[in-house]
Amino acid sequence: KSREELEEEKRAVLAQRIQPLNMEGMNQDKLLEKARQLHEKLRSLEGDKYDLEQRFKRQQYDVSIDNISLIAHCMALSSTLLGMQLGSFSVHPPPKIQLCSKYEKLTDRRTFGQRAELYEELSKEVPPPEIKRIRPVATVGDEGAAAEEKEDE
Repeated sequence: KSREELEEEKRAVLAQRIQPLNMEGMNQDKLLEKARQLHEKLRSLEGDKYDLEQRFKRQQYDVSIDNISLIAHCMALSSTLLGMQLGSFSVHPPPKIQLCSKYEKLTDRRTFGQRAELYEELSKEVPPPEIKRIRPVATVGDEGAAAEEKEDE
């Protein structure tokens, strides 16, 4: 619609709503009564306006709360679906395993699985070394040791 058409519609609506005030031929009592009626109508319209404003504010608040809960629900739903698709229960990637200095120039091209295996191997407890008992060799002056050796055989 053009500006002129909108202006004409506005004038028509205002002409319907605004009623002419005929004050001619009214005495003071009738004028006071008319003023009271107009004041009462103005008061009721202001009250309706206030009620509508409060209702509008409440509806805006409800819509914003609904949007927030909808976003939270969608995020929770998408994260559970994402977890199901990946086959894991967490959305976060696995923790980083750092095997060398971050200041090295060469980048590590191994996959996460290969690095994890290497890390597990490195973190295993090393078994204590086996101690082999070596019997001392019998010397010339030690006859007791030589006798024990012959008994063992």
